[in-house]
Amino acid sequence: MKRFIIALALLVSTVASFAQREFINHFGNVDGITSIYVSKTMIRLLPKLDAGNMDLKKISQKLESVQILTSESTKAASRLRKGCQELFKRDSYEPLMEVKESGKDSATIYLRELGKGRNSYVIFAGDDADLSVIVITGTISVEDIQSITEK
Repeated sequence: MKRFIIALALLVSTVASFAQREFINHFGNVDGITSIYVSKTMIRLLPKLDAGNMDLKKISQKLESVQILTSESTKAASRLRKGCQELFKRDSYEPLMEVKESGKDSATIYLRELGKGRNSYVIFAGDDADLSVIVITGTISVEDIQSITEK
């Protein structure tokens, strides 16, 4: 029984690690999509960097990872949009907020609760020709996200 519990714990930790990098793994090798993964270790260095108006010190200890995907063509943007929408539906991401500008440009923030206070936020922004997706994972709340812009 003890071995079973240890094996189950290892499996759960592996699945959690996989979920954190799912967007990068899914889209990282697609032509026309640039992907960036920032690890927990690198995030710990962020308070030492100039981040403009954002005060990253407030939440840096709560972040696990940041993933950024950007499209470089209309075809890549279409593929990224379709793939993300499938992931949002499959993994039960909840839309928190949507902003539309000029009828074409839009931005939506999605939330997926991962359990034990862990969340994954996705900022999905762009238009038909240009799309950016930012995935922020950690033990952060909506209030924490708002606090980084208050200086």
